[in-house]
Amino acid sequence: MDPAPTQFENDGPMIESADCEDEMQDALDDVNDEDSSLRQLSADIPDSDTKGIEELLQALSGAFDESLTDAECPKKWFDATDNHRKEAIRQWKESLKWRRENDIDKILSKPQGNFFRIKSLFPHAWFGNDADDNLVTLERFSDVRKNVDALKKAGITAEDFAAHCVFLNEFWIKNRLTRTGRLNKIVDIKDVGLAQLTREVINYFQPMNHAMQQYPELIVNIYVVNASLSFRFIWAAVKPFLAKKTTEKIHFPSGSNEKLKALLRSLMDPSILPEEYGGTFTGELHDTALERSTAAIVRKLNRDAGVDSPGDWAPDETFA
Repeated sequence: MDPAPTQFENDGPMIESADCEDEMQDALDDVNDEDSSLRQLSADIPDSDTKGIEELLQALSGAFDESLTDAECPKKWFDATDNHRKEAIRQWKESLKWRRENDIDKILSKPQGNFFRIKSLFPHAWFGNDADDNLVTLERFSDVRKNVDALKKAGITAEDFAAHCVFLNEFWIKNRLTRTGRLNKIVDIKDVGLAQLTREVINYFQPMNHAMQQYPELIVNIYVVNASLSFRFIWAAVKPFLAKKTTEKIHFPSGSNEKLKALLRSLMDPSILPEEYGGTFTGELHDTALERSTAAIVRKLNRDAGVDSPGDWAPDETFA
């Protein structure tokens, strides 16, 4: 088997998009039957409730060409720029250009040879949906410098990591895993302090940050948990230089650990929340229904393209 190509390249091995979409839907349907914590997908959501995800899909659709008119700029880009017309149009056209240059609309049919290693070396997961049907995600930045070193030693470049994050975004958006088209994030930064935030670490995440800027208005709230005093000091110093719209979404829950758990339980079904954050879910991060279904789809993508899946924690698991 051949190693996976860099994900933003346009000439990597591919399978037919229609077949890929069928496999995605089959796997997602199967896991939805298996685990009741997974919310109904788009086929089961009334049309009147899909405005958020449809607006997001509209914002990401369209081909970049010189014939685009300003009047075609989707609403999401105006929302992202506080209705600043010139900036909304600029960001929209830049995003469409980025999607074309990186062949983003075909990324879901490309193999993801780094998928399992990245998931293991930099823990992150989808839990499910909260009471408002926003997708709930977790990112663990604990010992982030060590994580970045491990990613580099595994041959995973900053561009590879960014491509992985783009694949995940395209996956949940195109498969309409939330009718709102938005996310609530839990970011665990236990033991992260000034010593962890080296220039090397910051530079590694820059391509990912640039890629994520191509997705307007995804975040509802970010809950930063287990923040040290030194990190809170950093945040207090940086916050005045950030846009109010950004800072209003970022929360550092205070009080006892039990108060934090109670807060998180109030936001989502405890059955999809790990015990350490106040829920009743006791499995590994990759054991959630959404993670298992996504892994099964990636596993098949790689197998069909003749690409290895190093680090796969359940190579024989399928939802066929």
